[in-house]
Amino acid sequence: MSLAKLFDLTWTAIRYRLFRALMTVLVITVAIAFAVNLLLGAVNARIVRQNTEEELEQHKSVSRWASRISQSLNKDLALAEFVSAARSEELIGFAGISKEQFTSLSEVAGQGLAFIEFLETLQYKERRELVGAVVNVSFLDELVDGDRRSGFLEMLSQFPAVRLKMSLEEFEAMLENWVEVSHTLDVFVANRNEALRSLLPLFGSKSPIQVLAEGRDELLNRLNEIGFQIEPEEYRQVVALAKTEALAIHLENSFTQLDLKKALARRLNTMPYQIEASRVWRSLQKQRNAEWYLQNYQELADNKVEWSATDAVFIARQRLREAKLQDAYNATIDAKDTRGLFGLSVKMSVLLIVSLAVCGVGITNALLMSVTERYREIATLKCLGALDVSILLIFVIEASLQGVVGGLAGSLIGGLTSFLGALLSFGSIFLQEAPIFEMFKVFLLALIGGALLAGAAAVYPSWKAARLAPLEAMRIE
Repeated sequence: MSLAKLFDLTWTAIRYRLFRALMTVLVITVAIAFAVNLLLGAVNARIVRQNTEEELEQHKSVSRWASRISQSLNKDLALAEFVSAARSEELIGFAGISKEQFTSLSEVAGQGLAFIEFLETLQYKERRELVGAVVNVSFLDELVDGDRRSGFLEMLSQFPAVRLKMSLEEFEAMLENWVEVSHTLDVFVANRNEALRSLLPLFGSKSPIQVLAEGRDELLNRLNEIGFQIEPEEYRQVVALAKTEALAIHLENSFTQLDLKKALARRLNTMPYQIEASRVWRSLQKQRNAEWYLQNYQELADNKVEWSATDAVFIARQRLREAKLQDAYNATIDAKDTRGLFGLSVKMSVLLIVSLAVCGVGITNALLMSVTERYREIATLKCLGALDVSILLIFVIEASLQGVVGGLAGSLIGGLTSFLGALLSFGSIFLQEAPIFEMFKVFLLALIGGALLAGAAAVYPSWKAARLAPLEAMRIE
């Protein structure tokens, strides 16, 4: 039997059993829509998290530099900085080591940090009995001692559910090399903190952000002189951000001054104790509100600095943007888990598999009913010379066509709901880099997946129909 004839018979069967075909298509549509929604939801979350992470890093660069030039390091912070290697040249200079040493030591430091993070993931009771309530670098220093290490491994063997993320040989090798890493960290911390102490005369009574906002060349030269790596272009960017941040902090402090707080409460039609910075910033987004606050500020503020209404509008929008970015970043925390299928989390992968399994069962059941209704047709076709493979192909093609239609409808529905959900949740953060290409790939995958799923689910009913004896089928009413 030719392929064209097979398609003709399949189309005829679909037309005469349209309601059952629509029910099968509906089952496929729901399953594919759910799968597409999950997949695109994961893609959207990763895109949003990536966008927010990059933008938040830019916003936080001034606070990061303010912390770098004012807060002393401890060994735990030094280990994290050593492993991240964000500024390797600076690390090498403070630690007094070569690039080759840094490469070898950073690998051991990474293993040490991974071991500490592993211990922090343990249940509190297990962690307390193994290492105490707090886990830090000092515990690795203790394990260098052979007796302490043996005692730890012996105690670890009493917790069958706890397994190291590395082999025992790798653990022993890491501890053998840890002495040099620990010494390097001590040198790094000592030199870095000594460099910070030399900056104290530049601060006086000012905060680090205020010092950065001044943008003095003396500070730039001094930072490079004592070992911090910062280029003039980066310094200028940090200074510009620091000026904005310093003014934002000053304005937020002014919101708490009693006279200004009362004026804001009257303006916002609320009680003074309900005045919050976020609420005031939302109000100051508008130019007329910023001009009103500037006028009251000039009349009522205790400590005045020069600023314009345009500055307040810009800062207000920036503050609200940062809050929105942080909310989006926190909402996409699950995007970090990509251990499941197609980059999904394990939980979402299980849901996807269950939904597709339910869809497969539904399709199989519908086609089994279809086989039962068409016993006489199958018998007639076989009496006219149709081969078993032809009967099988008729049912598989029928299911695959329904799968294509269901896959197309499910892709559209799932894509639309995922897009609208991301738009409502993240707004402009999502639109600034919508994953159009990724969406197209998911649609194509869903279309092919719908056809394959339906075809695979139809194999058993098709096989049952193909093996049906003509005379036996004729006897069934």
